[in-house]
Amino acid sequence: MLSLIPAPYRWAALALAVAALAGGSYRAGVSREHDRGTVALAQLQSRWDAADAAARGRALTEAEQNARETQRRLDRQKENDDAQAAQLARAARDLVDARTAGQRLHQQSEALRAAIRGAAGDPAAGSSSAPAGDALDLFADLFSRADGRAGELAEALDRSYAAGLRCELDYISLNN
Repeated sequence: MLSLIPAPYRWAALALAVAALAGGSYRAGVSREHDRGTVALAQLQSRWDAADAAARGRALTEAEQNARETQRRLDRQKENDDAQAAQLARAARDLVDARTAGQRLHQQSEALRAAIRGAAGDPAAGSSSAPAGDALDLFADLFSRADGRAGELAEALDRSYAAGLRCELDYISLNN
């Protein structure tokens, strides 16, 4: 077969044949390495996908747990709000009852004061006691102001007690 190729070109043809064989061998090796790299990349990608799916599953589970916990806390706070509203309503009813009782007491004290004034002004009762009437007026005025202030303080105390109780219940519900 070499006899068909002219002599000056034989060495070139031989070099070309050797180069073609070397190139083919190189290409076959590169192809095998490429196939190995593709397999390794596919394995790495499958491991990555599995880890990513597991992480998404954990995140979803945590999100569901957080949503349940948030709903539980909101429910507890709603219960606490309702309890505070009920307690404030009871305190308001008690305040109305106390004011009604206070008004009755004031009316009774006014009636008593009028009776004492009537008896003091009665000539059959003896001498006039104007200083006793002034002291009675002073006592009635002081009693009226003290009772009014006590009512204000009781109302403020009821509100602060209800707010403190709600705060305590919120704290307990958030930490349990």
